[in-house]
Amino acid sequence: MLNITIDGRALEAREGQTVLEAAREAGIHIPTLCYLAERSAIGSCRVCVVDVEGQDAPVPACTTRVVDGMQVQTATERVLKYRRMAVDLLISNHGLDSTDYCFSCVKNGACELQAVAREVGVSHPTFPVAQTRKPVLDSNPFL
Repeated sequence: MLNITIDGRALEAREGQTVLEAAREAGIHIPTLCYLAERSAIGSCRVCVVDVEGQDAPVPACTTRVVDGMQVQTATERVLKYRRMAVDLLISNHGLDSTDYCFSCVKNGACELQAVAREVGVSHPTFPVAQTRKPVLDSNPFL
């Protein structure tokens, strides 16, 4: 077992375990969007970033393996800023407040992206919304 600290809590983690897995086992919440348990971690959304002592920039918790003595902070101002920026970029391309997308989507109100956006404090995109969207093609039952 490896000894790590997350948000000041001393924990034991298994070798090969990610920071996200160790945090979840300890009941520590780290928001995610692209993480799928039992699948290969890609770390592309950057919503699960955390600060690790000795690292210059936040790292994705879903792909970062624990090491003995690791010190992790999940909610520093820098981490929260990175998360807001990542979600802001995602919704600027997604249309979180668009009547053509979210309001007409069957997942509206039960959407993981909307929930994470609320959690990190993003209600409207601050980047220009992409204007190249195509209409949703849902006439085929397979879509």
